[in-house]
Amino acid sequence: MSVIAVINRKGGLGKTPIAINTAKATNSIILTNDDDVVEVVHENTKVMSLKEISELDFGSLPNTVIDFGGFIEAGTTSIIERCDLVVVPVVNNISSLKRSVNAVDELSQLNKNIVIVATMTTNKADFENIKKVFKDFNIKAFFELKKTELFNNSLNKGLGIEEYLNSMPILRSAYGKKKNQKTESILEQWDKYITYIKNEIGE
Repeated sequence: MSVIAVINRKGGLGKTPIAINTAKATNSIILTNDDDVVEVVHENTKVMSLKEISELDFGSLPNTVIDFGGFIEAGTTSIIERCDLVVVPVVNNISSLKRSVNAVDELSQLNKNIVIVATMTTNKADFENIKKVFKDFNIKAFFELKKTELFNNSLNKGLGIEEYLNSMPILRSAYGKKKNQKTESILEQWDKYITYIKNEIGE
C-alpha cells in the first residue's frame, strides 16, 4: 500500500483537484485537513487534523492520498517523512515560485521522492521555466498540466475527471488532442502523470 502527499504552502495551485483525481485513479482513500470540497467529490474521504493524521499507523493504511489544505499544522514533518511520494503543484509566477522554492527546500530535507506538477501553464516556456527554477533540487519527476477548465468543470458536477468525461462522450474529444495540434492535450498530460504515479506505487 502507498501514501501520497499533495502539498504546497501556497493556495490556488490545484492541490485539491490533483489529490482527488489521483486518489480516484489509484483507488485510494483521501485524508485531508481541508473540509472545502473533497468530501463532495470523493466518497471515501476523512477530514482530520494533520496531527491526527501524523499519529496514524501508515503501514496499516490502504492506498492513501493526503490532501494538505492551504495551511500547515503540527504533524506535517512526521507525515512527509513517511510518504512514498510527495506531489508539489507549482504555478509559473513570481509569487508562487518563490514560496514553492521554499516549500520544496523544506520538503526535500524530509523526503527525496518529490514530484513537481507545473499547473495552469499557458505555453511551453512556463513549464521550462519551472524546471529551470528547480534544477538544483533532486526532483524525482516533472509533469505539466496546462490551463484548463476540465478540473473545475468536473468538480462543479461533483465528479472526478474520468467520471465527468464519461458522462458525455463529446467531452473526451473536446479535451483531447485536436487535428493538427502540435502540443499535448490536457488528457495526454494527465495520462502521463497518472501512469507514472501508478508505476511508482505498483498499481
